[in-house]
Amino acid sequence: MVVIGATIRHCLTLIQRTNRPFEGISGVASQRSRMRMPTLVMTSSDAITPQDSIAPIVSCLSFAHPHVPAKDRDRLAIAESDLTSALADIVDPPQELVVISTCLRHELVAVGDVRGDRGVPGLQRLAIQMSHQSVLPKAAQFHYGLDVFHHVFRVTAGLCSPVIGEAEILGQIRRAHTAARTAGTLGPVLDQLFREAINTARAAHELLPEPDKGSIASLAADYIHGLDPGRVTIIGGGQMANSVNDRLESTDWQIVRVARRPELVPGASGFDQLEDALTDSTVLVTAVSSPEPILNHENFAHLTSDAIDRLTIIDLGMPANVSRDLPTSIKILNIDDLAHDGSYTISTEAAENLIEMRAIEAHARAMNSALTPLIRALRDKAEQAAQEELDQAFARLKNLDDNDRAVVTQLARTLTNRLLHDPLLYLSSHPEAIASSQTAQAILGIDCVGTSTSNDVSRKSRSNA
Repeated sequence: MVVIGATIRHCLTLIQRTNRPFEGISGVASQRSRMRMPTLVMTSSDAITPQDSIAPIVSCLSFAHPHVPAKDRDRLAIAESDLTSALADIVDPPQELVVISTCLRHELVAVGDVRGDRGVPGLQRLAIQMSHQSVLPKAAQFHYGLDVFHHVFRVTAGLCSPVIGEAEILGQIRRAHTAARTAGTLGPVLDQLFREAINTARAAHELLPEPDKGSIASLAADYIHGLDPGRVTIIGGGQMANSVNDRLESTDWQIVRVARRPELVPGASGFDQLEDALTDSTVLVTAVSSPEPILNHENFAHLTSDAIDRLTIIDLGMPANVSRDLPTSIKILNIDDLAHDGSYTISTEAAENLIEMRAIEAHARAMNSALTPLIRALRDKAEQAAQEELDQAFARLKNLDDNDRAVVTQLARTLTNRLLHDPLLYLSSHPEAIASSQTAQAILGIDCVGTSTSNDVSRKSRSNA
């Protein structure tokens, strides 16, 4: 109880230090205003000045699990190897564009005018053009402004994945970012957005428990592990296929590998040996990047009816690797069948708080670049106050072990983020944020040396005239 009481007292002190009050209507400041406040000074080079430029308009069209089923995402999917050329071939592209096309989602993130043909219709036009489809799937989600930043940050950290915190999506996002840069559709806004999303994802992963299941591939391997051991054929030589193989190597399953380039996969056969590999297999896993199905009914014509009845196919391809003309007695699982299991969710509160704050800050910097020094100073001030209170608390609570210290530290960080939420949200989204920045500095106790106000700019303009 002593430890808890002391921790709470220091947290209350932190709340006081990071919420400096201003004089109300009565002109009387609260008792907390007399506390010593750490003051941060920004130099003239960091001065906040009004800007006449229009803030960039960021939007996102998302076709993702679980809202859009795999059979519909399949029509939109672009193989990772084809993504750069698909972006480069766009007719009349927006100012900036990044496309995320994975087994669980197909998303377009763009910067451009959302009026007229640049809003939802504009993004739909791009999706139709890139997928060569005349009709798009229903249940797509549209994100705009701050919501885009929050959404991209959550996706990159794996918080929108069936396996919360899975790391595979981080690499996929990084490669989507690189593809846009190579194709010439990446601009300063999305470049910074995705860089910060990747950095934040790494920090968020440190706050998440280690997941028992690492990705869709590991869910497939765990499903197979629950069946009676037999022979499993894994088609593909990429990360997904290798992940399934690695999870099954220590089990009683006999593993057969088939790949397009067998020389790159130890012990694998080429596609010309596919029919022999399928013989006596009770499970077939396909994980090949291909715009068209690689298997149809002809590949199974040599199997007996009993072999077909025993066969389970797990199709991890997007687009699907297996055509729809296979015998109905074959059990076929796709990505959504594996992803619908809700037993892989883990606590994400700390990671969600971090992502929300980082997304707000990133959005504020993108929308109002003139406010970047103020946002940075506000964050530094809050973190400085939190660290000073933590140092004092730990000096008194010498009996805390590493786990206890980590809990108290996380509590302080969570409080800091919650207290900063509203001020940063205002700075990121309110149209009068720049005009009222001087008032915000006074309220928050931040001195900006050499700052020009709106009146200063007006006076300079009149004198120059």
